[in-house]
Amino acid sequence: IDSAVPEIQSPESAATHAAKINKQDGKLDFANGAEQLRNIVHGLSPVPCASFELNGESLKVLRAEVVAWDSAKDVEIGTVVDDKLTIMCGDGNCLRPLTVQKPGRKPMEAKIFLNGNRIPQGTILQCTTPLS
Repeated sequence: IDSAVPEIQSPESAATHAAKINKQDGKLDFANGAEQLRNIVHGLSPVPCASFELNGESLKVLRAEVVAWDSAKDVEIGTVVDDKLTIMCGDGNCLRPLTVQKPGRKPMEAKIFLNGNRIPQGTILQCTTPLS
């Protein structure tokens, strides 16, 4: 099988410069769609990492999944909708963190984190300030 790919020169006038990724880019704004937030989480893991604020502390999210939610119209954006830290997003779907990290701690599965850190259904979460 001949899989040679012809070389094509890119025009220099079409070249662009990508902005540097910083910690501010990792702020999770739950007004965005769940899929977009999941992509941010996975794209910024492990550094600089996506995060949100929980009880005055920044909680890093290293892995997450999108969860469809049936009764989305009655739930405020950023609200924890169940006991698995599933968070309502702006598109009516939810983001469920799978791996999280508290400041100064090692990453852990969200299920283990929730064993020692109860976050009741109905808690409203905020996006965080940049991590230091």
